[in-house]
Amino acid sequence: MENRSGATLEAPADQRIIVRMKKNAIEEIVFSVREYKGRRLADIRVYTESEGYSGPTKKGICFSMDLLEEFSACLGKLQAASDEV
Repeated sequence: MENRSGATLEAPADQRIIVRMKKNAIEEIVFSVREYKGRRLADIRVYTESEGYSGPTKKGICFSMDLLEEFSACLGKLQAASDEV
């Protein structure tokens, strides 16, 4: 996502963005990997672009990379359930 000046919104230096997904006109979901106290974490967070603030929000989830496979399986179950609704 680019801010009003055309610059791309960046994650903190300790975070590596893997992929971005547009949510709406002013928000995107950013999937990233970062380290905290020696632990590797997956971070899925909403980034926003507004006149008052541009960057990551509190909306999101962060968890140990050890849980990534289980998280992915849960997403698969969510996708299957959405087909049934």
